[in-house]
Amino acid sequence: MKRVVLATGIYPPEIGGAASAVQDAARGLRAKGIAVQVIAYGGAETTVVEEDDVRVTRVSRQGSVFHRYIRYARAVRAAIDPNTVLGITDISSAGIPTWVACLGVDCVRAYRLGGERSWEQAMYHQRAWCSLRTYWQERRGGFRQFLARCQYNIILRDATHIA
Repeated sequence: MKRVVLATGIYPPEIGGAASAVQDAARGLRAKGIAVQVIAYGGAETTVVEEDDVRVTRVSRQGSVFHRYIRYARAVRAAIDPNTVLGITDISSAGIPTWVACLGVDCVRAYRLGGERSWEQAMYHQRAWCSLRTYWQERRGGFRQFLARCQYNIILRDATHIA
């Protein structure tokens, strides 16, 4: 049986579009009889609980970004196998550690890329009026955007689906 693991930065009770979208997806998948696990960041300690018939792993936010990513990658690695469909909601907080966790594991990876911070900031400050795809293809911005494009290229080249 296929299992779905949803990797996200935030999950209710935290508030945000990604949190709500992942919760709705988890509930919808469970209603169809699909086993679902959510991995998100949580408080001081890593916890695993059952909420609405969905296993929720909240990875500790304590320590440096490096240590958070290692804990997150370990949680993802423990949750996946070749029969897992992995849904990832962003490139940085969930995408980087999930990419590390998937090294050497053949599973379906679907990325849902809603907004993207540098593009959103460019739109907000009226430096760009274009689609996200066009923004990245035109190679706008300086060194930080160059590093972000490298990160996107490394992580997304192994993606099965991108939405």
